[in-house]
Amino acid sequence: MRLFLALQPRPGEYQHLLEAVPKGYRRGRRVPVENLHLTLVFLGACSEVQVARIREVAAATRVAGGQISLSRLAVWPGPRVQVLETWSRRVPDWLARLHLTLAQGLRAAGFPLEARPFRPHVTLARKCPPHEDIRVVPVRLHPQEFVLMASESGVAGVRYPVLARWPLMPPGRGARESADME
Repeated sequence: MRLFLALQPRPGEYQHLLEAVPKGYRRGRRVPVENLHLTLVFLGACSEVQVARIREVAAATRVAGGQISLSRLAVWPGPRVQVLETWSRRVPDWLARLHLTLAQGLRAAGFPLEARPFRPHVTLARKCPPHEDIRVVPVRLHPQEFVLMASESGVAGVRYPVLARWPLMPPGRGARESADME
């Protein structure tokens, strides 16, 4: 099984993600709404024994949630994916803590993780022709949990079923929760 840990938009947030893309920029192969997510840690192919270790690390993770504001529509040229990311490309403190806590726990459990910097984004389309980065109406995500998802390829395309869920702690009072100053 190819696995990853992710944040999923809450039900009302999916539509905001789709509406963020101006009509002239709706290019490429759109990602089905049920597959929209923000990857926290990509794990790749995992055995059942490894899945048990992932679940242990995730269950031990206690991080307060918050908000992330996505307002940059961009195409990443290498993979040719259209993404929605933070305008400033700054990772909110709560999200950086969540990513780091999960990554450290998984590395300690023997998982070889990617070394590239964490760049939170939601992929909206694949095989997208290039376009300039544009600022769009911010989409604010307020996740209350993180999930373990599998990548399953089939005749109808790729699906990302959720295998497990873990709650985020409520955001702290007075903490800065947004990555961007709008």
